[in-house]
Amino acid sequence: MPDPKPKHNMIPRFKWKGMDCDGYRLVDAAGVVVPEDIAAFQMGADDVFSGLPPIYTAWAHQAMDDVRLNVVEERYLGAGSFFGSTVFTRDTALSGVLSLNRLQPQLMRESLRYDRELRLKIGWKSLSHSSAVATVPELPFEDSGLDEKAFMETYRTNEFARRTDDVVWMWGYLDWLRTNDPGMEEWLWFYETGGECFERFYDLFQDLADGLYRGQSCFVDIMMCGYRVHHGPPVAGDLSHFKLPHIDDASNREKWDLPFTPITLRDSVLQKAASTNALYVIALNGLAEAAERLGFQEASRQWHERAHRLRQAMRKCFLQGDGSVAYTLYADGELDMRLHPLATAFWVLAGVLEGGEAYRALARHPLESWGVPLYTPFYEENPHCYHNRSAWPFVDAFHFLAQWSLRPDEDVLRTWLVLNGRACRDRRGFRELLNMDTGELIGSAHQLWSAAGYLGALMRWTGMESKAWRRSIRSEGACPSRNK
Repeated sequence: MPDPKPKHNMIPRFKWKGMDCDGYRLVDAAGVVVPEDIAAFQMGADDVFSGLPPIYTAWAHQAMDDVRLNVVEERYLGAGSFFGSTVFTRDTALSGVLSLNRLQPQLMRESLRYDRELRLKIGWKSLSHSSAVATVPELPFEDSGLDEKAFMETYRTNEFARRTDDVVWMWGYLDWLRTNDPGMEEWLWFYETGGECFERFYDLFQDLADGLYRGQSCFVDIMMCGYRVHHGPPVAGDLSHFKLPHIDDASNREKWDLPFTPITLRDSVLQKAASTNALYVIALNGLAEAAERLGFQEASRQWHERAHRLRQAMRKCFLQGDGSVAYTLYADGELDMRLHPLATAFWVLAGVLEGGEAYRALARHPLESWGVPLYTPFYEENPHCYHNRSAWPFVDAFHFLAQWSLRPDEDVLRTWLVLNGRACRDRRGFRELLNMDTGELIGSAHQLWSAAGYLGALMRWTGMESKAWRRSIRSEGACPSRNK
């Protein structure tokens, strides 16, 4: 459905759950934000955002600046200032879906193609000390002989065991294809490369007994606080604990130990996650669409049939009687019943849920003044905040995008605009996540998908043509990339 054109560029005053945004400043429980607090704020008579209230203009400029700051070697996009030149498939692909496929089409194409070049080169290679080879014999992980430092220097990204939501790139590229209407050679590249990825990687993740695909919940890092705690004795050859940098504040680089035993790598890789299986539905339908465009009618039918069977398997496993979507199915058969907004949003956007079912599932997620909790309820055994006890601006964006896909409503967009905008309060730009216990923004500064989420809302509000946005985002005097 094409986005309807707005009636005006002005944004009415927004007052909700203690927040008050009158267009000139934002007041909420964390304080007051004015345009001058934001480094990239500048507004001239010919500015592409000149018809918008100042605070929304300031957020838009900073969001575009955050995109520029994440350009690495004028070739691909990084994820945020903390993460440097590391390639993150999910951050790039999902930022494209939210807005950047429309605003930075050439950069998105180059980023996603570079990502595929790396992943196909790496294959199943793992770190020399990785437990993937020892503890997940079901999958053909190989010892690369490289430690983490050497691996990152060689490939600029992590081993496949830590990227088992890799199929997300296909949504990013499919959305790019649909948005930019390129030639058939682009559809052929997508079809051939996607088919190769299924043959070499993804088919090996599918459990033929129930039809579901194994792999981590999309973006939730393995062996971390976004899953159940591991009970019982340590698994031989697996990690029992590890350290995390950057969790508290972007300025705090001290590492801290987790005071509990996290989920094992084996359980992380062999789980079946509702969000990641939705990505497979999108990928399979995308290959069916590509095959049809290329004239491969029988192949198109087969890809569509695979997507249909997966959709049915997902509904059988995850869809609950109250209309909610369960989070993940662990390898030992335990179904984690927590609500996970990214999974639900992906189910709606993938067409696994439609109509009344989609409305009911989205309505199950509480919308707090800080955003949509990443889990409902939180994992109480884990006192720390990262995936747990948090809200993520880009996840909020997908929640609202799913609502918008069902009902293009101005109230949805205004809430999306302000909740994503408030992730930018100072010169650190759009932040990675928000601590729901304190309301404090934490994690990386200049986070790519947080900025992309805000731009996605503003795009839909203003109805701006993508060419105008591209001129603005590539304007003279743009900040140079910090990710060299």
